[in-house]
Parts: sequence; C-alpha cells; structure tokens
Amino acid sequence: EAYRISTLDQGMICLCSVLGSATLELPPQVSRAVVRFFHRLMEWTDRALEDADGVTSALGPPSAGHIIASLQGTVILALTLEKPSLFAETQERLLRDLA
Repeated sequence: EAYRISTLDQGMICLCSVLGSATLELPPQVSRAVVRFFHRLMEWTDRALEDADGVTSALGPPSAGHIIASLQGTVILALTLEKPSLFAETQERLLRDLA
C-alpha cells in the first residue's frame, strides 16, 4: 500500500529504484551506495518476514528479493502503462503467496 500511495497519491518514486536501474552507468561511489541501500532493504524485509510468524507459501517462505522486485516492478509498470490497477493486483498476489 505504501508503494501505491507514494507513487499515485503523492507522485513520488523511490530514488534508489531509478538509480538501481542505471547502476552500471553511475559513478562507482554512487553505485556502491545504491547497492548498500538495496542490501539493507532486503535485510529489513527478511527480518520483517521472520517476525511474521507462520508466513509461508506452498513454495516455501517468500523471499525478500521476490517481494521487493514485485513492488518495484509494479511502480515502473503502473507508471509506464498508466495502469494503477497493477498495485492492487500485485498486492493481492503477494498476500495470497504469504497466506
């Protein structure tokens, strides 16, 4: 929901999403900072999943990478395709995967 609100309601997009897509073209110092951000985001997401007792799916526990990639990808597609309904579709799918 936070991704949808920030993107659609507030007109903001995660700067590290933009920088991450251009990381090969960034100065090394900036690229390293973006990499550190994504490592911290994945660690935080892993901890949040560990704190959510019983969170698993038929395929096993969801990965932080899968969740983050789904949300970040939805931001890009929803904006590019002008299809805000993708946020609800992604949210439903992730919640179903976590059920």
